[in-house]
Amino acid sequence: MMKKLILPTLILILSGGFAFAFPPSAPQAIQAVTHDFLGTFQAINYTDSNGNIQRLEYDGDVWQTLQLTQDGSAAGSPIPFDNGAPNIVFRDTNGQLQLLTQIGSGWQQRQITQTQAEGAKSDPSIYQFGTIHIIYQGLDDQVHDLLLDGDELTHFVTTGGEAQKIAGTPTGFERNGEQHIVYRLQNGHINHMRYDGSTWVHTQISDPADPLSIGDPKVHFWGTQHVVYVGDDNQLHELVLDGTTWTHYQLTFGTAQRATGRHVGFGTDFENSSQVIVYRGTAGQINTLVFDGAAWNHAALDTEFAPSAAADTEFAVHESGAFHILYRSQDNRLQELVYSSNGWESYQPIFQETGVVSGSPAGYAHIATTNLPPTVPLRDLADARGIEIGPAVNRFAFDTDVAYKPVLAEQFNIVTGENIFKFGPIHPEPDVYNFEKTDELVQFAEDNNMVIRGHTFVWENQLPAWLEDGTWSQQEAIDIMQDHIAMVGGRYAGRIKYWDVVNEAMDDGTGELRPNFWLNTVGAEYLDIAFRAARAADPDAILLYNDYANSEINQKSDAIYDMIVAMQARGIPIDGIGFQLHITTDNPPNLDSVRANMDRFAALGLEVHFTEIDVRILNGFDARPNKGVRQAQLYRDLLTLCIEHPACKTYQMWGFTDAHTWIYDFFGGEYPVEAPLPFDPEYRPKLAYFGLVDALAPDHSIAYLPTMRHR
Repeated sequence: MMKKLILPTLILILSGGFAFAFPPSAPQAIQAVTHDFLGTFQAINYTDSNGNIQRLEYDGDVWQTLQLTQDGSAAGSPIPFDNGAPNIVFRDTNGQLQLLTQIGSGWQQRQITQTQAEGAKSDPSIYQFGTIHIIYQGLDDQVHDLLLDGDELTHFVTTGGEAQKIAGTPTGFERNGEQHIVYRLQNGHINHMRYDGSTWVHTQISDPADPLSIGDPKVHFWGTQHVVYVGDDNQLHELVLDGTTWTHYQLTFGTAQRATGRHVGFGTDFENSSQVIVYRGTAGQINTLVFDGAAWNHAALDTEFAPSAAADTEFAVHESGAFHILYRSQDNRLQELVYSSNGWESYQPIFQETGVVSGSPAGYAHIATTNLPPTVPLRDLADARGIEIGPAVNRFAFDTDVAYKPVLAEQFNIVTGENIFKFGPIHPEPDVYNFEKTDELVQFAEDNNMVIRGHTFVWENQLPAWLEDGTWSQQEAIDIMQDHIAMVGGRYAGRIKYWDVVNEAMDDGTGELRPNFWLNTVGAEYLDIAFRAARAADPDAILLYNDYANSEINQKSDAIYDMIVAMQARGIPIDGIGFQLHITTDNPPNLDSVRANMDRFAALGLEVHFTEIDVRILNGFDARPNKGVRQAQLYRDLLTLCIEHPACKTYQMWGFTDAHTWIYDFFGGEYPVEAPLPFDPEYRPKLAYFGLVDALAPDHSIAYLPTMRHR
């Protein structure tokens, strides 16, 4: 493919590999089936209609369902948090708090309150101050605090007396090295607690003239702490902490903006950084408020886009590439709204057959880290597996980017010239050949013990003007082709192992040869002539036909198969076929079909090469997390297929760093949208790199991609 786009020179950063991974989870009711996964993952927890805790984990492609409890004892909503491992706390039917902790390959449950005096009336909330604090409304209507320090639990009651009795769930936060808790008093006013190091200082922060709160206050951070609540006037109100002063603001007005349920707020970190509040409006419609620094902008999302919320549902928000707002709809389905710089998107992660949501969902983006060894040169692993792996070389980057050649030499054992061996660049005038750049690449490869693929003798594109604009007889065109192949192939005879003799000759939709200069001037026999000339120029080179959209069994690959069978019957020297595999995460190839296609070409005695791989991440700003995971899986799965198939000899990518790829110029866009290659623009290995390592490591002995269980 033609390479056009060049990004600026970048600095080499390739000292050591580091990636994110997470441990597998396997509740007893779920059959354990391995599924590879890498990176940040989004998890959603909810209580189903049977009183059991369910967990959804998003693997970058689909949602997987895990049932974490079996006894039907959950009475409240599950509240997730990280404490070195995923944890979930929930209230049971006896008013006691239960803790679920992921340990190794399973989940362990234990009761963390033991007596009536410690019992919970409300769902808990979590904040961190040195350690994990689980706070809740006790059965005595006081604020209770469970400190979870490692496995140790300490119980405190932080309020006392009638004047400090609370209603609903308190919320806590850390500010300026101090603990803070905000809660609703039973009279509807809002109290603030600050721990000064020795005692809790209580302050009523809502003015007697302010509307009373009829729901739990919610705290979010946007430059400072914002306490948002629904007043008894059914409007949203906000208390903002400025230094030590709380200031009241009314956020909504009138019937159209009326709040009839719960809400959640957060501050964005994209574009101009906005404060956002999502709440249940009239008849359950989802309303949004966005403060852009100057004014509040109100909108109501259409119920066809965002189904109406149940009256008692909480809204939960977590960040994973964008802001994910979870709620239960009026038909008791789990709904997800995603807010990013592209605006709002709506999803339904689970459907009728997977169960009904009883409580309020809660989600989070969990990142479990694993320190990995330094990046392993792919070529070392590939040599051990008897396979060649490498990229097409962008010549501009090769000449100008100081980071390019060191990574190229360290990581790969085969190279291809992206453009420099093509007819136009190497043969720009009738009697002129430009071998300077090809000589340099061949020498570089030999100096670094790398195999070379020549690409390509005959193609419809990148022909010089003198050839395309000329008027040639059939014999003159044949002579030009034969002379060109003899000159180029002969110069590098014994030095270039593979040649893509003819490239992309088959039409996409017709199953016929593509009309082009060579077909129009020479006729269909131009392929035979090219392969015979290539064999004469270099008797030891392995000669291939190369094309795109031919990796699966389809009309095009059928036509190519029939063409090669006929060529072999005529005695034409052809040794292999190249599958280009320019693919996308959203429309990957069917690997079973690729394997069957490889089998039939191998049965003809041909080698099968994967020649121009890149994996575009379509919708690069799609708010769903882990598009890079799917990309890594595709790189890994294709390489695994090649390693396991005896006919597959090479695995070549059309580039190796997102700093230099034809994708952006040809399809539009810029990094990080699509990001098709295993190294990022700063030459740091991406998830796709670790997918390649995982495929190459013998018996998967380097476990870069831990397992996740399917339902």
